[in-house]
Amino acid sequence: MLSLSIPLNLAASFDEENSVVDFSWASSTDSDTLDNLITYEVAHTTSTDLSGVSWSSVGSFLQTSLDLGFGETYLIGVRAKDDFENVSDSTEIFYDVPVPELPLTISNVWWGYVSSSAAQELSFEFSNYDVLVSSTWTVAAFYLNSIVPDKGPWPTGLNNLLNDGEEKIWVRYQGCFGSAITTEFSLAGDGASCAGDVRNSYDPSGVDFPEVGEVVMEVSPPAGEESHSSEDYITILFLSSSDGSNFQQVGRYPVPIYFTE
Repeated sequence: MLSLSIPLNLAASFDEENSVVDFSWASSTDSDTLDNLITYEVAHTTSTDLSGVSWSSVGSFLQTSLDLGFGETYLIGVRAKDDFENVSDSTEIFYDVPVPELPLTISNVWWGYVSSSAAQELSFEFSNYDVLVSSTWTVAAFYLNSIVPDKGPWPTGLNNLLNDGEEKIWVRYQGCFGSAITTEFSLAGDGASCAGDVRNSYDPSGVDFPEVGEVVMEVSPPAGEESHSSEDYITILFLSSSDGSNFQQVGRYPVPIYFTE
């Protein structure tokens, strides 16, 4: 009889801000080896059983996050593994993945000709600035024609997070020190630092950031093209930093937002 016990109490919840499914389970025990040598493997499928599905190790952690298809029902399994390569039976649950809402109190994302028939723009509204920008800096990046990857919760340098080989649209915005053209833009956590020149063409303007407002930016089409088209879409990544150096993911919207001509 296998001495490795089944990891019980498998539970799932949806992370609304980062659009991933979080899973956790109870630890396994093994009378033949030290419990701290036990690792865990997870598998998932949209089928009704896990036969033939690949299992992925998550080490000794008792939790993991999975980037799963929205609106789909998944069978999720977790099993334990000892240092002799023995595996336990799996514990399994079905989980219905919801379609995510926009994160960080933003709404009404619009990409197209927002306020002018001559300039392509991108805009969104927000209902709580303290949630949108909860620390020193919040950076937003707009992925072009690709689903924004889950960056996880680990702080690292901004370039490490954004140099992922995926194309991003170029935006122009007004900052405290003039205008900038970049593939990402920053919102400041301290309104006083931008007194008299509110960042990011941000309305309504004023010395301090109002709690409710709108961000509007000009968008550049791809190199060699005159315009984006209705077949183009963006997805959004939000990163935050408390020290201006290390950033981590605080919001993610992987649902395509199509260009409006």
